[in-house]
Amino acid sequence: MVGAALFEAMGWHASDGVPPLEHLKDDVDDDMAALDEAAEAANQGNTLFSYAVLLGLLLYLGACYVAFAFPPEAVPWEVEFAIPYDPAAMASNCSVAFTRLPAITSSRVLAYEIAALSDTTMSHQVLQYTIHVDDVLVLTDLAILPRNETVAFTTHELSDLSFGHHVASIELLVPLPGGHEERIATTRRFTLVPDGHKVVKVVLPTRQARKALSLDALVAASRPRIVAPQNGTVLRFHETSDRSVRVRYRRPSDGNTTLLLDGRPQPLVLLPSPTEWMATTMLADVGPGRHVVTLLVDRDVADHVTFTVASEKVDAPM
Repeated sequence: MVGAALFEAMGWHASDGVPPLEHLKDDVDDDMAALDEAAEAANQGNTLFSYAVLLGLLLYLGACYVAFAFPPEAVPWEVEFAIPYDPAAMASNCSVAFTRLPAITSSRVLAYEIAALSDTTMSHQVLQYTIHVDDVLVLTDLAILPRNETVAFTTHELSDLSFGHHVASIELLVPLPGGHEERIATTRRFTLVPDGHKVVKVVLPTRQARKALSLDALVAASRPRIVAPQNGTVLRFHETSDRSVRVRYRRPSDGNTTLLLDGRPQPLVLLPSPTEWMATTMLADVGPGRHVVTLLVDRDVADHVTFTVASEKVDAPM
């Protein structure tokens, strides 16, 4: 029944007798052609996939070669995992200094002390230091330093050190967070003399001669003050004359200047002056009596004087 249905689908009926071979051959050829096309398409897909896999493998091998032949620069773990900070704003609490090394000595042993005080650790610190005398390395060593006290050290006897002037220096190397280092150094000048040598003269520092100040420079360096009128002056005016008082004062090098007459600010109308350091102004209509002129620089009192204005009567015409 299934075969008859298949033949009927191909255009043959049971009433026709034996199915024609031409129909069977054509159907087989069509099926083979379809299979060939499917196989060719599958081969093309497999080829592209193979090329893609090969290209990826070549790229991976190339990356491995580059990473092996040109490795990146190694970064110390102290730098890689350090907390960002400004090295210029950070310093240790360590110090180094010479002790018992006067300017003139007969001892060939250098005494010094190193301190590594710290409140951030409970353990000792191991620091490296070097000592030079006249730029020649004398000693390099590691010091085990406690965190809460200063440790004293001495060098061996410097038997090859000649008599005369010398310069000794100590440099302490302190590691800081982030891979940075701090170099703490100190220098001391001294003169080595034979044992029992009497010191009869000490070379004192050369006295530097100072340049003499000119009059203008001397005036400029002096403090602001009132030059006129002088303290205790009595000024006499006729009743009909203009009672104006001339005030001269030394200008300040900087700051604002204010004149007070009996505690009241006065307008400053500056008159021509022979020097830039002196100023002249007029206080108009000053009444008879005792008055006080005060010179202020900014808000500070620089000077004050007291003067008296006396009024003289004019005789009536006959």
